[in-house]
Amino acid sequence: MKKIAVYAGAGTTHVTRNHALNFATSLYGDGVDVVGLNSADVIKGDWRDWADMFIMPGGATSLAHARLAGKGCAQIRSYVEAGGFYVGFCAGGYFGCSDVEFAKGNPDLERIVKRDLEFFKGCGIGPVYGEFNYTSNSGVCAVPIKTSVGTFPVYFNGGCVFKNAASYSNVDVIATYADSHMGVDNAAIIMCYVGKGRALLSGVHFEYNPYNLMPRDDAFLMPVRKQLLVAEEKRQEFIGTLFDNTAVQLQDAS
Repeated sequence: MKKIAVYAGAGTTHVTRNHALNFATSLYGDGVDVVGLNSADVIKGDWRDWADMFIMPGGATSLAHARLAGKGCAQIRSYVEAGGFYVGFCAGGYFGCSDVEFAKGNPDLERIVKRDLEFFKGCGIGPVYGEFNYTSNSGVCAVPIKTSVGTFPVYFNGGCVFKNAASYSNVDVIATYADSHMGVDNAAIIMCYVGKGRALLSGVHFEYNPYNLMPRDDAFLMPVRKQLLVAEEKRQEFIGTLFDNTAVQLQDAS
């Protein structure tokens, strides 16, 4: 049975935790055990002995960094170097970079900082699209990414591009933002090879299942949900290429 650790401490939100937990639970059907960890659990490090995967959900990297910088990040980094698998979505993707450049020029949101994990030795820069809003879904959109299984839209809210990702010898670009105006520096999802392990960093929320987008009457989410539902089978196929060729199970539209 697979065992997956999901960080559920400071820096995550109720929404991002739930999507990450649902995603982890769906990956291998009945053959998976998913365990939520708070910052103290991460620092203690017992999870390193049993976790087949460590997921860092979206949220706010500054809050996660405040709790995990130093000892917590050292545990995560050692886990990956020893052969573990880190998966970071949006904020979790930023968190895996050496440098973060978020909302540059916005006096209320700007963060230009260093981070400890350094799976990707470059910079995560965002938001790539729109204006991020911590208190509403006004910045949410469906963004097309180009992958090995085709181009399709995924959920996006404040995520980054991984600058010059293709130039790093330990990095594979897994997906790119499909908009041509971004040029060649358009890495949306990357795989970093660190020691004996891997770190999958994503600027987009490909873990979000559109059937689970709540509330259903949210004016910002309604048009995004419609766009994502059309591409749901393609999203599932893409996930299957990343995780042991085991696609998550399609959920009933009801």
